[in-house]
Amino acid sequence: MSDNIQKRKFKLFDIWKRVADLFVPAPNKKRLRDLMAEICLVTEPRKIVSIDLSEISRFFDPKGVAVLLGEIFRRLEAEASERYYRGEPLINLLVVVDEAHRFIPSGKIEDEDAANLKATLVRASRETKKFGLGWLFVSTSTAGLEPEVLKQMRIYFFGYGLCWGAELRALRDLIGEERSIDLYRTFRDPATLIAMGGRNTRPWCMVRSHLFQQQGHRCSSRH
Repeated sequence: MSDNIQKRKFKLFDIWKRVADLFVPAPNKKRLRDLMAEICLVTEPRKIVSIDLSEISRFFDPKGVAVLLGEIFRRLEAEASERYYRGEPLINLLVVVDEAHRFIPSGKIEDEDAANLKATLVRASRETKKFGLGWLFVSTSTAGLEPEVLKQMRIYFFGYGLCWGAELRALRDLIGEERSIDLYRTFRDPATLIAMGGRNTRPWCMVRSHLFQQQGHRCSSRH
């Protein structure tokens, strides 16, 4: 019995230590409000701020990540709207969300925090353009993303890998023109081209925008 109690104590200690470590002062740590001030500072040259959540994901479940991201996005949205309504210079900020299918998946989300995060992103993608706050969502899936967010996007970049099943249907819904779908389906797998010795071959992507006609375009070898 005592061994089991001791194991439970160690387990609880380990859980709480992860939380407590977040509040330990360290030179490389920043408060969220300081980070927000740095991101929103309208000076030249503007800073590129990357928020790496991989370490947090190792110690916390997706619920903790959803809470943190939701707070960051809501603060950005509030700051952008306040500047707009006060008549101040726009925030002029682009937020890039990688692995977007994790945060704005299609369909209903049961977890409350994840659902709140999704609702924040859906609302922001619809309402913050006039505030000078833009959104770029990066994902390997089109079918797995919330359709309401996809509808709000003004420019789409489609790389290889959406030629089958639900992905192709979602692509067809977004593009609409069958001739463009036919063009997209001529794209070849970059990994296959490299395996065949074409190391200098640049992969294709399709650009779709309300501002100009979509085109098949070779990506730069630097990308």
